[in-house]
Amino acid sequence: SWLEFRRCSSDLFNIHTLKGKSTKDVYQTLLHSKFRRLSCHDKFENKLEISVSDNEWEEYNKIPSKCTVSTELLWLQFKIIHRILTTNSLLYRMKYVDSPLCTFCKQEVETIEHLFYECNIVHDIWINLEAWLFTPLGIRLSFNKQNTILGILGNNNKPVNAIILLVKHNIFRCSKRNIIPNIKQIIIEIKRYYNATKYMYYSMCKPDSFFSFWSSLHTLLSE
Repeated sequence: SWLEFRRCSSDLFNIHTLKGKSTKDVYQTLLHSKFRRLSCHDKFENKLEISVSDNEWEEYNKIPSKCTVSTELLWLQFKIIHRILTTNSLLYRMKYVDSPLCTFCKQEVETIEHLFYECNIVHDIWINLEAWLFTPLGIRLSFNKQNTILGILGNNNKPVNAIILLVKHNIFRCSKRNIIPNIKQIIIEIKRYYNATKYMYYSMCKPDSFFSFWSSLHTLLSE
């Protein structure tokens, strides 16, 4: 809700003003603060037609920090989870834009659920990504509304969760630039991120950690 958006934004502002706090420090403070069930969690359960325990919500909150060190990706998912992402629906209620409709399809209200999964243009992105990522490797996993928005629980899903975050980042960036997302460009960005993490791990003399993280996706991503 708008009131919750203002309350959460106020909390963020207060933390940002703490002397010596970097953006990463702020995120870590929020991540490790005691879990509180908020209306955003209940709204997701209603929207996604699921039931999630408090322990599971805590694990969903931890997914980003387990699969990436990118501050940009961490903050994106934080805003999604807390339903404070600036979709057209929210911006319209704040009177910043003239229409709440989706930037891509121009047909439905641009909510978080619509922007990242329900829009037919975005849905095709997930289908094409699924065919590129899972089918050649024989992985029995498919993208759905729940796991594309919240992520996939379990330590074995770290590389897939990183890719989900990258795709959402691309989709959100395209929506703000009024550009239709493209699966070819998304795959390029995923491979670029893969190579960036390789450089990071090797620079820290941790090649084993790099290969362990990406697991069976190495062959596909190194092409």
